[in-house]
Amino acid sequence: MLRPAPAVLAAMIVGAAALAATAWPAPAEARRGGRDGEVVAATVTREAAIETARGLGLIRVREVKLRDGLWKVEGWSAEGLDVEVEIDAGSGAVVKHEIYRSRR
Repeated sequence: MLRPAPAVLAAMIVGAAALAATAWPAPAEARRGGRDGEVVAATVTREAAIETARGLGLIRVREVKLRDGLWKVEGWSAEGLDVEVEIDAGSGAVVKHEIYRSRR
């Protein structure tokens, strides 16, 4: 009976693991917070949420959070005013955009 060499066997295992990992795409982000603590997946990435906020005048990012299916991106505009943007993590739609006229 022929036995595969240990290196060949290791390569086969690594290849099978890589194939299995690509078979099920992981969500961009996942967190607990849906009903009954189920895992909620976000199809919009953190980076995409930041880019959306930048398109709305945010220049410098202070904080990015994913909560209850919304990305909350906070930071400052070029004028130094506070900017807050909330983006639906599933669709990418902007649900809130505020620029605070007075500096906090």
